[in-house]
Amino acid sequence: ILNGVHTASTPVALLAGVEYVKDFVEDERFTAMLSSLVHDEIVPAFSDDSDAHKYGDDVLERFRNPALEHAFRSIALNSIAKATHASALHWKTISGFSESCPPCSQVASLP
Repeated sequence: ILNGVHTASTPVALLAGVEYVKDFVEDERFTAMLSSLVHDEIVPAFSDDSDAHKYGDDVLERFRNPALEHAFRSIALNSIAKATHASALHWKTISGFSESCPPCSQVASLP
C-alpha cells in the first residue's frame, strides 16, 4: 500500500511542484485523489477487508508526519529500481528462467 501510494503520487506531485510527501498529503488539491487511490484501487487489489482499509488510512497518516522529509525526487529514483526488479521477476516467472537477472532485451520484450 505504502509503495503504491508513493509510486502513483510521485509524478503528480513532481508536476505540481510539491517536493515532500508530507506537503502533498496535506494539500487539499490531492486529498480526494489519495483517498480514492488507497481505498478504491490499491487496497482492493490486495484485500477489501476493514483491516486493509484501516492500514491504508494509517499509511496516509504516517505520510503526514512533519518529522519525515521524504522527497519525491528520491521516491522517483527508487521507483525506477523497483520497476526494473519487478520486470525481472515477472520475466523469470513467465519464462521459468532460473538465472537471477535476464538480459535487458528479453525483459523489454515482455508482453
